[in-house]
Amino acid sequence: MLVIPLLTRVLVRGGGGLTRESVILDTFPTMAEYLLPRMGWLLVVPAGLVIMNLRIERARLPRIGLGLFLGLHLLGLAWAVCVWTGLLPPVLPGGPPGGGGVPS
Repeated sequence: MLVIPLLTRVLVRGGGGLTRESVILDTFPTMAEYLLPRMGWLLVVPAGLVIMNLRIERARLPRIGLGLFLGLHLLGLAWAVCVWTGLLPPVLPGGPPGGGGVPS
């Protein structure tokens, strides 16, 4: 829900395209910029469930997928913690020039 629009936004804007806000590319990342700093602690639950599944699953390919999924959850949690501590602004990568972001 978030990774595909965020990666698309980063790639399109990084390649020099789309210099202003876009409904298609900015809707889910903008929602995440608003919700993750407030609700990021909830990422502990799915991360814990993925860890439980990693303990059960023995096949290599599903373990790789679960590991990537766990990494995404931990990155989201780390970003939320950095926003809480003031290390990062609440703006995800690839935002519109001039900051964009969601007002606090």
